[in-house]
Amino acid sequence: MERLGLCLALVFIVFGAHSIIHPTEGYLLQPGPERYKSLVDHTSAPEHVTKGGARIYGFISIAVGAGLAWVAFYRPRK
Repeated sequence: MERLGLCLALVFIVFGAHSIIHPTEGYLLQPGPERYKSLVDHTSAPEHVTKGGARIYGFISIAVGAGLAWVAFYRPRK
């Protein structure tokens, strides 16, 4: 399990770093879950992600990857 966690952490960190170094503008579809179908309009326009927003997502991805790596290394042993 530790190896899987470290591999996943590495993927998050690499893609986060790539998003920070080479940010790309784009549109992100966020349809929402089926049970909220009456509350969330599925015909709404997708979210526009700017280069600054892509960098923020990159920092969040690196933080998630670092958290996964920390859990993989420092989880309590039985």
